[in-house]
Amino acid sequence: HLKALDSRGSCKAICGGWHSGVVTETGKLLVWGKNTHGQLGLGDCRTINYPKPNLTLRATGKVRTCDMGANHTLVVMVANRVFSFGAGDSGQLGHDSKQSCYIPREIELLEAKNICQVAAGDQHS
Repeated sequence: HLKALDSRGSCKAICGGWHSGVVTETGKLLVWGKNTHGQLGLGDCRTINYPKPNLTLRATGKVRTCDMGANHTLVVMVANRVFSFGAGDSGQLGHDSKQSCYIPREIELLEAKNICQVAAGDQHS
């Protein structure tokens, strides 16, 4: 039981390799867990032991859905924008590079597409 989620209606729970998240009914993404590659999207690599809202995504709009891989995260916004963050060493972030990303970054190749769901595997998306 997570007391930090008591007052929030949760729509979806997501588990990655070592990190977790919840999409609330109001479109917020709360994340926690191991963060060695920036997979929480909070701008650093500090491990978080409690659900914390991703404020970068919140400023962008409402989250529709999310999925988590071993060390990366994919997010679909209500406005059909797709973001990724975390480990990029296998190209799993979709940014045409193998660099890790510590804050949510929009996947430009998916811009103006009608994406409704994403899937993240161990080191692929």
